Amino acid sequence: MKIHLINYKPIIPILKSINKTAFFLTILLLYASSFLNAMANQIDVGEPISDLFVTKNIITIATLKGSIQQIDLKTGKRILSHKFEKITDFRGDLIDAEVFHIEPYGDTIIALVHGLQGKNDVYFIYQSEIRKIVKGSDFNSIIIDIQTIKNKSLILGFLSHELMSIDLESHSSIFSKQISPYIFSCFATNDKQDMLVSSGESGIIYLIEPQSGKIVKSISGLHKDNVLSISLGQKLIISGGKDRRITFYNLISKKSWFFRNDHFVTLVNQSKDSKYTTWYNDLTNTIYIYNIDAKVITRKYNGHSAMVTKIEFIEDHRIISCDEKGIIHIWSLK
Repeated sequence: MKIHLINYKPIIPILKSINKTAFFLTILLLYASSFLNAMANQIDVGEPISDLFVTKNIITIATLKGSIQQIDLKTGKRILSHKFEKITDFRGDLIDAEVFHIEPYGDTIIALVHGLQGKNDVYFIYQSEIRKIVKGSDFNSIIIDIQTIKNKSLILGFLSHELMSIDLESHSSIFSKQISPYIFSCFATNDKQDMLVSSGESGIIYLIEPQSGKIVKSISGLHKDNVLSISLGQKLIISGGKDRRITFYNLISKKSWFFRNDHFVTLVNQSKDSKYTTWYNDLTNTIYIYNIDAKVITRKYNGHSAMVTKIEFIEDHRIISCDEKGIIHIWSLK
């Protein structure tokens, strides 16, 4: 693991006795530096990263090489490393048990891991202890996402767009609900975890009570194709998809708007105060920061050279991003 500190803080020089061309070029370079970059910590994990989350200055990382790692953001030291055993594919070859998604559960990590027969399993990881709690082969459909709810339950999102809730203590089923006849792609909860949004290839967005599975509202017309990423705040649903739209739906006013990109929108997120949203351009590996009220792009971050797989806001003034080369960037919004 390599850790580098990259400073992009622009320094405004005192401009004296310089010609107009030099002045113009200097201002242009300073503007580009401040607009495109900010201070960033760069961490090289050495394996393609599929997911991460940050709690109490500890970053927990999942990789497609079958490992889960934890790194102290203050010291840069690795404090946990777990490697899943390889599995056998349909041809009999040994392959990595890819870790697709991870969720915090107190001091325990919940992981969605590639299992046998093309299915995915769910594990508890606590320090050196690992325990399988859900066997993917027990179900007809494939689990493609997971979400903890208030440290009490775990929601499984199936490819068939069925959602199943499991009690995290007893591991018994709380509900099983078919949300849509179309393929599922993504879901998300708000910070209070009292509401969940889910969507898929139909482009319809469903607002769901995560405790009961009840569909509170179906929102159609925002997308014309598969929704690839979604974020739920206290007042906004932000989503992106194959129709190259980034859409905004205000839960209070019921008003919506969107703008179009020239590429698929594979990642979106929003700050806790819903002042900013971020999305990713997979053609240029650029991360954009967008002021929602002003409706302007305020920052562009370039630094990734591979597909970005996760973007998260940290405390509203930093974002963390990771990619398939195993690189993590922590960007300052100030």
